[in-house]
Amino acid sequence: MKIPNRIVLKLNADWSPHQMTPWQETIPLLLEGVVRTVTATGMEEDEEIYRWDDGSPILIRSGPGEDGVTPKVTIRMPAIVILRDYVSVSRKRKLSPSRHNIFQRDSYCCMYCKADDEVLTIDHVWPRSKGGLTEWGNVVSACGRCQSQKRDRTLEEMRHSVTWNGKPFRLQHTPTEVRQGGIARFVYRTNRANLCWLRYLPNWQTMAPRIGKGHLIEEFERFEENLLVGACDPEYDEEERTIKEDPDEGITEAGDQDRVARVERGVQTGRRRR
Repeated sequence: MKIPNRIVLKLNADWSPHQMTPWQETIPLLLEGVVRTVTATGMEEDEEIYRWDDGSPILIRSGPGEDGVTPKVTIRMPAIVILRDYVSVSRKRKLSPSRHNIFQRDSYCCMYCKADDEVLTIDHVWPRSKGGLTEWGNVVSACGRCQSQKRDRTLEEMRHSVTWNGKPFRLQHTPTEVRQGGIARFVYRTNRANLCWLRYLPNWQTMAPRIGKGHLIEEFERFEENLLVGACDPEYDEEERTIKEDPDEGITEAGDQDRVARVERGVQTGRRRR
């Protein structure tokens, strides 16, 4: 059976989210002792690992050993690892003004009308048609209605206008450069296969609805109640799909009667109620 591509959450030694790395890059770190698989209770059966749909661990095996048959090493694919030594995080690292970084800086709100439940896009404060650049000080999150109203005009030209919800058409705050990523990028890469990540992401419930991941709240509750098995579905193979902002990504199908039946028969992941 083909081993699915999975992203591993790497925690710093202080248990703060640090990075996301492919499992292929994580296994050598495990073997070298740089990281260890996270376990909430200290017991091996409670390790945060990826599993097949039947609840069995996804195993990574090396080449054959001395007998020519038995693998030299067998490792359960980790979902979360933690660094044994603390790694200093640079607060001066520059981030690009990408859509995701801009949305995160602006708390997933329109910077003109402050709506937080609208589909967002990027607006150039000083329009590109007038020479405006795509840089931190000139790009903000905007809802479609505000962007359509502003079009290619400057804020000076909009000074007598109001937004669709009656607010003066001006920036709610001055756009600034961001030098450190936040928690949203980890929440965005969470799906049904790695719901255990959410235990280690502070305040993720607040961020999830703003980035089209509100369904994670209900799924995580079910996961904690041992009613949801971390699935190994092709739709989550990082190699076979393109990450896109899909609010329905990862929603469990209500008609998945087979999985419910397996849970009721007690064929579960080996996780116990926490």
